[in-house]
Amino acid sequence: MQYNSKAPRVGDAILKDIWSNVYDPSEYLPTEDELSRRYCVSRMTLRKGLSILEKEGVLVKIPNCGTRISSELKLPGRSEPGAPGKIRIAAVVTTFPDLLSMEVTRGIRQFADAHNCDFVLLQSARNQDEVLTELVKTGCSFDGFLLLNSFCDGRRIDAAVKALKVPVVYVDKIPHGVDAPVVSADHFAGGYLAASHLLKKLGRPIFFFCESAEISSLQLRFAGFSRAMDDYGFSAKGHQISFDLVSEEYLSEKRQSNAFAAAEKLLSEVKFPCGIFAANDYLARIIATVAAQRNLELGKDLLLVGFDDLPFAESMKISSIRQDRAGIGREAAEQLLGMIEGDCRVSFSKLLPVQLVERVSSGGDEKDKTLPSQEKKEIEKK
Repeated sequence: MQYNSKAPRVGDAILKDIWSNVYDPSEYLPTEDELSRRYCVSRMTLRKGLSILEKEGVLVKIPNCGTRISSELKLPGRSEPGAPGKIRIAAVVTTFPDLLSMEVTRGIRQFADAHNCDFVLLQSARNQDEVLTELVKTGCSFDGFLLLNSFCDGRRIDAAVKALKVPVVYVDKIPHGVDAPVVSADHFAGGYLAASHLLKKLGRPIFFFCESAEISSLQLRFAGFSRAMDDYGFSAKGHQISFDLVSEEYLSEKRQSNAFAAAEKLLSEVKFPCGIFAANDYLARIIATVAAQRNLELGKDLLLVGFDDLPFAESMKISSIRQDRAGIGREAAEQLLGMIEGDCRVSFSKLLPVQLVERVSSGGDEKDKTLPSQEKKEIEKK
């Protein structure tokens, strides 16, 4: 089995530069030779990285011309003033945008375009509460907000949201202690589905590999993992392998260094065969890389499942939990529009179904196999 870890990394680097407006979306990207030199990789590795971004809809390859940024991609700092009388909604993203958040943003814009709403993406390195507080000071010109991947303190952001005096919907994650509508994938079901898949294959306790962070989606994935362990007659105690964060930028080498150390320690101590449910695909990629360095065979010595089903999971044959990323964005925008228009029936949270895509890493064959999805749930907030 091949582990093309350089290709996903160069894809991440190009994506970061795209989001930082290094490349002009009205022009073609530099040549492959120039990009290869810029990112210090071979042309073959570069092409694999570009292919990942093409599959995700970030880039478009035009035969005999070159590659350019997709016109469907909404980049920060390029918003235009809205038309008078139109409903204006904004999405606030204050973390480094990965492919997951970009696809969610695309779904939001699709809904906004279909319903004649102005949509603006607000990208900032500051915390969301700071961005919202600044909007209050300068005068809020939006009718509602969608807050993506909220990690900041619940009390501060709750105060900022109340000061805005407009509807707000959280997307994917919600800060601890905040009582507000949230639209996300069913993280609990995803955790249960991944863990039960591994437990059924192995018939012995498995491990949950994650960061030490109070993130709502992460906690729900672990809760699903714990329920599956309990249903199979095992205790989750002692089977959560976590490590401390060392950097705010998710894809930085500094932040991932602790993850590599934790993965190396885990794989040096466990008995094989063993199963690991990684909290996301980035961590699954780290596990797979360390496993390859130790000459362990995925699907036999080590059974591995990630979460998010990012493009590199397919290329590395890593089983993963798939969520409808664009669908989350559309549902969240629909929820927000209903609240803006005064429809009290929509002020509840929604969970969208997930699927397990079985690949080689968890004992599947070379052809992807999608397990039946969970029923879509709508859970009214108490």
